Amino acid sequence: MIGIEFIGRDNEMKILNKEYERKSSFILITGRRRIGKTRLIKEFISDKEAIYFLTSNQTENLILRTVLAYI
Repeated sequence: MIGIEFIGRDNEMKILNKEYERKSSFILITGRRRIGKTRLIKEFISDKEAIYFLTSNQTENLILRTVLAYI
């Protein structure tokens, strides 16, 4: 992303890269609001083939149906 420097997430990026190197993987990222989850994800997938799916208060069934429609 252009504008604000992306710093302080080396450990998280290492974990994501290790998981990405596996043949098949699903990564769920959760946490408090406004701590940089979306920025972390977008920085991580910027040069990778990936699916980014954002959800909020939805039922498990609806989330799964939506995710399965992407793959």
